Parts: sequence; C-alpha cells; structure tokens
Amino acid sequence: MVCGGFACSKNALCALNVVYMLVGLLLIGVAAWGKGLGLVSSIHIIGGVIAVGVFLLLIAVVGLIGAVYHHQVLLFFYMIILGLVFIFQFGISCSCLAINRNTQKDVISTYWMVMTNKTRNELETSLDCCGLFNSTTLYFQDYAFCTAHCKTHSPKCQVCGDKFLKHSDEALKILGGVGLFFSFTEGELLSPCRCDGSVRCTHQPCLIRWISERGSWSCELCYFKYQVLAISTKNPLQWQAISLTVIEKVQIAAIVLGSLFLVASISWLIWSSLSPSAKWQRQDLLFQICYGMYGFMDVVCIGLIVHEGSSVYRIFKRWQAVNQQWKVLNYDKTKDLGGDSGGGMAGKPGPRTSRTGSPPGATGRPPASQRVRTLLPQHCGYTILHLLGQLRPPDARSSSRSGREVVMRVTTV
Repeated sequence: MVCGGFACSKNALCALNVVYMLVGLLLIGVAAWGKGLGLVSSIHIIGGVIAVGVFLLLIAVVGLIGAVYHHQVLLFFYMIILGLVFIFQFGISCSCLAINRNTQKDVISTYWMVMTNKTRNELETSLDCCGLFNSTTLYFQDYAFCTAHCKTHSPKCQVCGDKFLKHSDEALKILGGVGLFFSFTEGELLSPCRCDGSVRCTHQPCLIRWISERGSWSCELCYFKYQVLAISTKNPLQWQAISLTVIEKVQIAAIVLGSLFLVASISWLIWSSLSPSAKWQRQDLLFQICYGMYGFMDVVCIGLIVHEGSSVYRIFKRWQAVNQQWKVLNYDKTKDLGGDSGGGMAGKPGPRTSRTGSPPGATGRPPASQRVRTLLPQHCGYTILHLLGQLRPPDARSSSRSGREVVMRVTTV
C-alpha cells in the first residue's frame, strides 16, 4: 500500500502548490505595498521580490495542472525544477542558520557600501539612526549627510549597524527555519508492515488518512496489523470531516432522526401517563390509539437503532481515527518473528494458520497413527491390483513382449 495510490499524492501535491501560490501572491502584494507606500524605493529590491513571487506562482500553476490532469511531462519538469529549488533553498537555509555575528557584520558592511546615498538616507530616516559603524571612515561622511530625527533632538544618534545586528540574528533564524520547512515538505517515510520493494515505504499523514478512509488498521496486501500509538485528541478547531457514501449518510440520518423521535415520544408518553393535567388524555379513546401507535413506532425506532448502530459505530471509529493524534510505528522484524514462534502474531493469520489455535505441541502435521491409518488402505489396494495383474493369463502380445516392464495405472478417489 503506497499512500492510497495516486489520489493521495495528487491531494498532497495540490495542497503544496496552493501553499506556493499563496506565498507567491503574498510576495507580490508585499512588494507592491512597500513600493506604493514609499517604504522601499530601491527598484532592485522590489524587482527581486516580485520576480521570486512570479516564479513561485508559475511553479505552483505548473504543479497544479500536472497533478490535477496527471500530465506526466509537466510533472517531470516540475520535479526537476522543484529539486533545483530544494537544493538552492536548503543551502540558503543552512547558511542562514550557521552564520555568526562577525559574518553578519561583514555582510551588512558590504551591502552598505554598494547602496546609493538615497537608499542610505531612507534607511537612516526610517530607523532613526546615522551611519553604519563608527569604526569605519565612511561613518563620518554618513553622519555629516544624515537627516534622521535623532540628529537634531539628541546629543548623539545610535549607529544603524547596531540596530541591524539586533534583529538580523532573529530574522536569519526565522528565515532558515522557514526555508528548511519548505525544503522538507515530503514528510517522514516509514515502513509500517511486511510489504517490501516499491510498496515498502509511505508517509505518516497519508497512511493515517488511508486508514481512516478504509476503516481498517491492517495492510490489505500482507494483512499485517499496524502498530499504532494514540497520542492525544486534536483541538476541536482542527477536527476534519471524513468522506461518506450515500448509504452511510442515510444510516446516520436514520439513527439521528430515530433517536430524536424515540426521545420525544417516550418523554411525551411518560408525561401523559403520569401528569395529573393529562388525565383527560388517558381517558380519551383517540389518545389511547395514539399511545399504541407511538409505542409501535418506538419499537420500530429501537430496531432501527440496533440494526444500524454497528455501521454508525464504524463510521464514528473512522472519524475518531482522523481526529486523533496517532503515531504509526515502523515494522520490527525481530518482534514479528518472535510473535510467530510464540503464537502471538499481530497480523492476520495466513491460509495455513488456524484461527482457533492448535493443541500444545502441534506442528501442523497429523499424528503418526493417523498417517499410518491413512496410508494403509492405499498400499493395500495397490498390492491387490498388482497381484491380480500377475495372476492374469498372458496373451500373445504379452508373451512376445515378455522382456518389457509391466506398467499399471492406479487411480484412487
């Protein structure tokens, strides 16, 4: 079983591409918002952010079309581009997490040198600081042309480099974490059953979803019962609905309506039979007929609930499997072999394994006395037929072919 076939992979790809599309639209919107409000005037920064947003948007559109229509050519190029993006994004994320404070200072100084005077003045005005670091010769030139508010209202302005370093460490950690999250969107692979080869590994969320759709905790190929651990129940805001057939919807509706009618009718019957104000109802012939009709309908509702209760309970268990935090454990061959030797295998018994068990000391073969009783009639019949064949008078053909071997065909039913 691999994640429920292509349907699970299709849904996962669609969800991933929707996230990429939203991120691309968000980047384009942020760039347009920053340019419109005048927060960023550098055309290179605005152009770079918009280019990344458009690239993600195009990748998401290609992935959605390939996943929805199962277009293998588009999916092939999509996986190649996504692999290159993964390598680039993984490298940038690791660099962001590994960079130290001195390297951050060198990078900030390098980019400050290539900035235009207009961009520097905008940063100084928005951050209310002057210059980058006071240990450089460029600091005095920047401080002379600085137009920040602090220059005229305080004895000394804070340098912009300290403000950059104050938030750069946190920003780089967030950027690296987000990059690693989008790099490893495939999820954890595990081997939950005895299946091998191309159907050995699956994803944890896909397996839980497939279990909830089937309503069974066993693999349909090797019949091994998954080893799972119930961690906790999800938040009510995170509860998900399961797919239901028309028959299942009818069963749920019948149980709900039957229960409501049963509660309402029993409540009315109890009130009408015990309340002093309903004494005239108990004496009326029409109400007595209604009592009988409601009693008959209550019996029908009870039978309906009993008949459909098991089906609705299975639906509830499927819903509980979806909205419960589960952890499927990997298949442990050593424990499985130990279960075979001890007779406690967790999976479904094979075609040669008895469900009711066997007496102690049984090895799957009949006792010796039973084998002797089974083989004696066969050997006796073969011996009698062979003797009768030898006692039969030989004919001309048999005399001429006395040197040949006598062949007997014995058929046993």
